[in-house]
Parts: sequence; structure tokens; C-alpha cells
Amino acid sequence: MKNLKQRFLQIGLLYLVVSLVWPSIAFSQCVDPDGDGYGMRGDKPCRTRRVRRPVPPDSLSVTSSQTSSITSSSVTITANFSDKASGRIEFGTTNKFGSYGPYSGFFKKTTLSQTLRNLDPDTTYYYRVVARSGSNKALSETKTFKTLNSTSPSTTIPPTTTSSTTTISTTSTSSTTSSSTTAPSTAVPSDVAYTGVSDVMWNEINQRRSEFGDTNDCQSRVESIPTNGFELAPCQGNCVNDALANHDVVKLLPGVFTISSPVSIVDKILIGAHPTNVVIDASQVDTGVWVQEAGKVSNLTIIDARNTGLKLGDDTTSYRISVKRTGYSAHSNDNGAGVHSYNRSGNCVVSVEVMDGYNEDGKGCSSCYNGGNADGFKISFGSGETSLIDCHATRNSDDGYDFWRSDGSNFIYYSTAFNNGEMLDGRVAGDGNGFKLGIGNVKHYLFKSKAFNNPAHGFDVNGNQVTPLAVECESYNNGKLDWHGIERVN
Repeated sequence: MKNLKQRFLQIGLLYLVVSLVWPSIAFSQCVDPDGDGYGMRGDKPCRTRRVRRPVPPDSLSVTSSQTSSITSSSVTITANFSDKASGRIEFGTTNKFGSYGPYSGFFKKTTLSQTLRNLDPDTTYYYRVVARSGSNKALSETKTFKTLNSTSPSTTIPPTTTSSTTTISTTSTSSTTSSSTTAPSTAVPSDVAYTGVSDVMWNEINQRRSEFGDTNDCQSRVESIPTNGFELAPCQGNCVNDALANHDVVKLLPGVFTISSPVSIVDKILIGAHPTNVVIDASQVDTGVWVQEAGKVSNLTIIDARNTGLKLGDDTTSYRISVKRTGYSAHSNDNGAGVHSYNRSGNCVVSVEVMDGYNEDGKGCSSCYNGGNADGFKISFGSGETSLIDCHATRNSDDGYDFWRSDGSNFIYYSTAFNNGEMLDGRVAGDGNGFKLGIGNVKHYLFKSKAFNNPAHGFDVNGNQVTPLAVECESYNNGKLDWHGIERVN
């Protein structure tokens, strides 16, 4: 009887504690009813890992779909949804479809516009639109279209595959430009955005190399890249890797290469037909191009990789590369870096631009969700001795450059970082530094580089225990400090 009374007393006390504590716990949560990553904790604003507002069952539908801009190899399909959702197109030469495009990005919209490319001429295709929001899914009716009877190849860079209501700025950049305030375009520009390295610049770089201790002879590496090799016309699937397996130098001809597995360059050379456009459409794979073991890659544009645009091995050379929209259409990517080196060294990255990277997942890192991990250039976790020359980072959702836990010095020449830390709709997302020198115990060197219009610091020492050296660098119009713990020499 005594034990029974004690048990009732314990249950009563537990009920009292729960009734008193639970409201305060619930009240302390950051409530995000719109699922946009920003909510309220009581009467104060807060930022959350996105808590998506589910669409009630049966309320999501594809209300209309239609085609336009039909050519011999492409078509644009637009659709409207009954509620905000992500969408994609399923298509094929039978009503079983068999092919599909990427989902339309991390901003859910009520409209969708996607362009299907590399279609066969004079061919009837079946298609339908798929809309998704959380666990809810809706399908349009199946329709058909027929491509035109022409075999003329397209050499233009594909437009963004996100909703037509999403505004994206892809204005070209260079080390001498400033940020643009003109109306943004939704198409990737067809011209290169790097300035190129002149003889005068190379002379200055080589002089500074000896002072900084930079052992990467990037000029010799760049000048040794051939201009001819086995010629490969635009294709789909694993065709680029198949060519590299049989040839030491592969030259991609103008057009779009839609890959089904990462392009792997192991002690080989992959070049694009300069100065025309050669595009790697990486929307179906996590990593666009992985250059390894003294491999070289040049004259390419890599678009829409799900997690990493260009991945570096050891002693590689990357020259005249544009990386755009990494992670933009993926829903579970945790990286979003345009150029990524993980525990690698001895790399030359020359005349490379990275823009519009984004990550949604954080894999347990509370500050990494919703854009908090997608750096333009990420040289991290044991990496070092990387030379970045004429590189440009803009509108990447975290930092322009991040040298988090690098084990060796990194060398940055004639490079820029601006408007990083911003999402594609203009909101501040990740840290938003231009050049972040990261946690570490090594000295990094910067020469004639610029940081401007970043919402956080322009140049940030971050947690590095050794003060970096910045020679003839500029920093202005950044949201916090233009210089944070950086030693400048003018």
C-alpha cells in the first residue's frame, strides 16, 4: 500500500513538472510556418533549419502545362501549380517516358519553366509535369510535342532550369568590375567572366611567388596545355569518360555535354574548343568534374552540379573554367562548393569563376543549413599549397573563399570576391565573407585581390592563428569590416 502511494505521488509530480516546463520549451522553439528558414521565437525573429509547411493532401495539382520555343533539339515547357511546389519534367519517345530533368530548385513556386535539351530532330516526345511539396505529389496529364526537322547543333549555354519567377543575376565579372545594379538576367552568359592573365601579371606573380614561398609554377603548367586532341562532339551519358579512357588529350567540340556520371580526369587532359562555348551539364550528378593526379582541364563551363562543381585532386591545373549554379536544383546537397579541395595540395586554379552556389542540407551542422556551407572556392581540411590566380567568386550563399583547416599556405593573386553570402532572391544566407582564412596555423598570402559588397567581412582572419599577408589588396563596401585581423602591405 505504501509503495502504491509513492507511485501515485511520483506520477503526480511528473505531471506537474511536464505541465510547467513544456509550455516554455514549446515557446522557446523557433517557429517557421512558411518554411523559408526564418521564423519567430516568441516575439523575436530567429533563423531555423527549414521546417516545411506541408501542403494538405489533394490540394496540390498541376493546373496547366504547355510547350514553346520548339527547335530541332530543344523545347521549353511551362506549367502552373495550385500551390507552391518544386517541379520537373518527365519525357521520352514513348508514354513510359524514361528521362527527366532536375527538380526546380530550393525556392518553391506556383509556376515552372524548364528547357529540355539534346533532343533528337523530327521526333515525337511524350511529357508530363511532376510537382512535389513535402510528401505530396501531383502529375499533369500526358501530352506530346514534335521537334523540328533540322540537325543544326546549338552552342548556346542552357538557361536556368528553375521556375521562371525566380530572378537570377549572372552578370559577367572580372577583377576590374564592380557589382551590378541593373536588372538581372535568367540566362547564363555566353561570354567568359575572367580577365585572363597578361604577361605583366605573370611577371608580378612570379616575383611574388619567390617572396611568398609559392612553389606552384602555374604559368608553365598553363602554357603546356595543348590546343588539340581527340575531338568529341556533344553527347550524353558517360561519353566523356569513355573518350578519356582511350585518349590522353580529349577536345570537346562546341555544344552541351549532358553527363550521367562525374567527368574523371586522372593524369589526362580535357580541353574545350576555345573560344566557343563548351558546357558540361552536371544536373544529373553530385560532382561535375573531378580532376586528379596531375590532370588538366581548360575552357569549360560546368553548370548545375548537385553538390560540387569542380573537385580537385593533387597537382592539378584548372584553367579558364566557369562554374555556375552548383547545388541550385538539389534538395539534399550539403556542400554546394563551386571549386573544392579536400586534403589535397599542389593545385593551380587559374582564370576560374564561381557563382550562384547553394546548399540546403547541413548534415548535423546547425549553421550549415540553407546556404551556410556553399563557398565559391573551398580549400579545406588538410589542403594547402594551392595557387588561385585571376579567380572570381560572386553570389555564393556562404563565403567567396574559405580556407577552413588548411594545412598548407594558399596563394591568391589578382582575384575578387563580391556579393557572397546572398541567396538568389537577395536574402543573406551563410556567413557572407569575401575571403575567409579559416581555422588553422598556417600563413596565407594575397596579392592585388579585391573584396567588396559582401554582407560580412571583406577579408576575415576568422580563427587562423597566423596572421595572413595581403599585399596591394583592396576591400570596400562590405557589411561588417573591410579588414578583420589581416596584415596589409600597400
